[in-house]
Amino acid sequence: LWIKENTPEDAIIASWWDYGYWITTLSERTTLIDNSTLIDWQIQKLAYTLITNPEDAWHILSSDYTEDISLYLKDENVLKFGGQLESCSKKPITGFFRNGACDTCSEDHGSHTVCAIMTDEFLAYSKYLGNDLSTPKPELNFPGLKNGDNWCLCASRFLQAHHEGVAPKIKTKATHEKALEIISLEILLLHKND
Repeated sequence: LWIKENTPEDAIIASWWDYGYWITTLSERTTLIDNSTLIDWQIQKLAYTLITNPEDAWHILSSDYTEDISLYLKDENVLKFGGQLESCSKKPITGFFRNGACDTCSEDHGSHTVCAIMTDEFLAYSKYLGNDLSTPKPELNFPGLKNGDNWCLCASRFLQAHHEGVAPKIKTKATHEKALEIISLEILLLHKND
């Protein structure tokens, strides 16, 4: 009742997920997460805001609010405090969620987190390994990639290509911080193009 009487109607409440439904129901306010939030990185980001210092929490909570609640808590790029994760490609549309970004979740077993700029050499290498990214597949609404296209690569495939000397350049600001669980920042920076 206090929230309903003391906050604007368009207020967005940050609380632990357990309380989300109660706050929404009793106070008629939007919450960042609630019991139906299934995207683990959203829960993790909010958890971080609740245990970190006020400056870092405010940095996370105040970045790029939009009408889409799923965008309230943004993923960061591999540069960590280098900023919010940027779009990799909308044409062709890429990403695990096919939203143009190399964002990820626990269901993304391939970790499609590296925003790579395709080269003919890498596309041939990928095809040789059994992942043909260059041939159009109209039934999947996939146009096929060509030299210069941006695409969210699996982190392990990028690392493999690095070791084979055929890794493409990357957009670090569009490469998700989770790529660092598989690839060192030093290796990623060797291929930086932005």
